[in-house]
Amino acid sequence: MKRIQGRPARGEGDVGRARLIEAAQVILRSQVSAQVSRKAVAEVAGVTPALVSYYFPDKSSLLDAATRPVVEKHLAALKRILDSKDDAETKLRDVIAVFIEANAVDHHLIEHHLDFSLNGTAKAGPHEESFLLLRQQLVAFLEAGTAAGTWGRFDPALVITALWGICRSVAQSPQGDFPSNGDHAGNDGAQGRAALVFELILRGIGRNGSGPDRNPDANSNR
Repeated sequence: MKRIQGRPARGEGDVGRARLIEAAQVILRSQVSAQVSRKAVAEVAGVTPALVSYYFPDKSSLLDAATRPVVEKHLAALKRILDSKDDAETKLRDVIAVFIEANAVDHHLIEHHLDFSLNGTAKAGPHEESFLLLRQQLVAFLEAGTAAGTWGRFDPALVITALWGICRSVAQSPQGDFPSNGDHAGNDGAQGRAALVFELILRGIGRNGSGPDRNPDANSNR
């Protein structure tokens, strides 16, 4: 197949850029960002490296363009859940499903975006602020569940971090690692795995659970 050269044809600029972004996403879904080169992206897209340089002056700008819309998609899904009028347990189950789906498909893309955009490599902008605001919304949601007696007392920030790690592990585990019987047997989708994680999480944060309290001194008078 003849590869597209270093400049796009008239009127094909957006198409060429989108083609490169899609190629970068394909590569990122299978390996870490440190191993992604502009040459590799050009090969997957069927263009010359010169065309990559035409659209993206450096590797960072290419990877940011590839990861940002993916992260925005998952953030939007989480916000829709938290803004819904569903009950707290339904929201938690749906949040877990998004966490699992994101880790199953887009783990490397998300990790790169977090490292690049939120850990000092790039200047924070409106997108990063929306990420932090969503985290605050998650904390507020968990705190509201505690206040309503849906679950016990715990440190919401710690639970969110632990939940992300659990969902990553579950998302990337082979189906055979899950129980072969029970209500969720054979269900390898995000919703089925979310139900398993949901049940485990509720045991930890339930009203009689042993999750860590955000104010340990409060236990001294119990």
